[in-house]
Amino acid sequence: MNLLLRLAIFFVLVSGASCQTSHCPDKCHCDEKGLVVDCSSAGLTRIPQEIPQTVRNLVLRNNRIHTLKRSDLQRFSQLESLVLTHNKIKVVEENILDHLPELKRLSLAHNQLVYIPPLCSNVHPLASLNLKRNRIQFVDEQTLQYFPDLVQIDLSHNRIQSLRTKLFDNQNALTHAHLEGNPWNCDCRASKIASLLRRVQWERKAYCSNPAALRHQPVDEVEESLFKCEKPVEESWTGEEFKVVCAKNSSNRPVVWLYKNVEVDASALDGYEIHDTAMTVPRKIDVDQITCTYDFDHVPHNRQHRQTRTHATGTPMFTYKPRDNSYREGSEVKVNCEVMGHPKPTIHWYHNGERLASTRKRQLGLSNNVLRIYPFLEEDSGRYTCEAVNIVGKVSHTFNLELISSVPPSIYEGPQSVSSNLGGQVLVNFLAVDGMASVD
Repeated sequence: MNLLLRLAIFFVLVSGASCQTSHCPDKCHCDEKGLVVDCSSAGLTRIPQEIPQTVRNLVLRNNRIHTLKRSDLQRFSQLESLVLTHNKIKVVEENILDHLPELKRLSLAHNQLVYIPPLCSNVHPLASLNLKRNRIQFVDEQTLQYFPDLVQIDLSHNRIQSLRTKLFDNQNALTHAHLEGNPWNCDCRASKIASLLRRVQWERKAYCSNPAALRHQPVDEVEESLFKCEKPVEESWTGEEFKVVCAKNSSNRPVVWLYKNVEVDASALDGYEIHDTAMTVPRKIDVDQITCTYDFDHVPHNRQHRQTRTHATGTPMFTYKPRDNSYREGSEVKVNCEVMGHPKPTIHWYHNGERLASTRKRQLGLSNNVLRIYPFLEEDSGRYTCEAVNIVGKVSHTFNLELISSVPPSIYEGPQSVSSNLGGQVLVNFLAVDGMASVD
């Protein structure tokens, strides 16, 4: 009897577990194995947690989902296709695909996204990314960094004026790129866009909206020499620094500074400090390699103009992010973090997870856009986070500051004993190493 009872309990448990893993949420349609789940037009405001973990193809069209969180997707490690078109998504959390290691297709078309953050933190097999018909203005430079197998991307019919110059550097497999329907600012940054469009396939041409001299011209047909940014004015210099100003900025948009046609925060330029329309750089830098530009407050296309004017709020988005860096012990460190959004975002700084307040040693300036640390010591090294918050949403960026220790000189070949007459000249030689380079 005991054996029969145990067997009965076993079959009940197995049966219950099987029903639980294959359960289909209300208002959704699932195949028998739970591999395909369609929850379209179900009035959903979040992704149902009752969806089988075995799902491979998940469709959530025509719902009312507002935010896409990492926690919403962490159960679906076998998911290969995710369709979230025609929702009301305004915010996608950073590195959302870290929990979806098998995902090949992601569609977020027809939503309300303004900013696209980095989507993963490690190499990922995503092949198709559809972001058309949102309100996108800014795409993070690292958004596509870990997608070497990306074949198709659709950014059409958004509000994109420019893209980071290194955005497509790792997309050697890309064969289709749809960029039409955006108010492209054809300055020097658009050269990379033109090069991309000349090597991939597309359905409709992308056209320049600015500057006026290039308006309505197809981006891929503009001569390379016409993609221009402004030369800054050398205003003054003090000691070891130049101050340069972007003189022709008639826009309320932030100035974008470039060094050798790459945004300065992603370039080889070090030792600079940005103050909106002005920038200071070390005097040793060739200022002829520095250019500046900016996007426009309004675009001439009527439809785009109307959308830009009526968009009253916006989630914070980074226009300038600090990067990993190393500094000598005792040196002064200045770190810039710039964001845009409406209402104006509030910036907070964190060191190793602890929020920073402005002190004599760690000063926060320019509405918390700048963090100054002096002197920089071992206790100041570690992980820093810049966080921007307004009533619409929140974004954060984490980077590392490391210490280059000052090692006392070590003499490894001392001076030799010598004899000299009284009043004579004596030359003493020795060799030392300072921990970084040998000296005589």
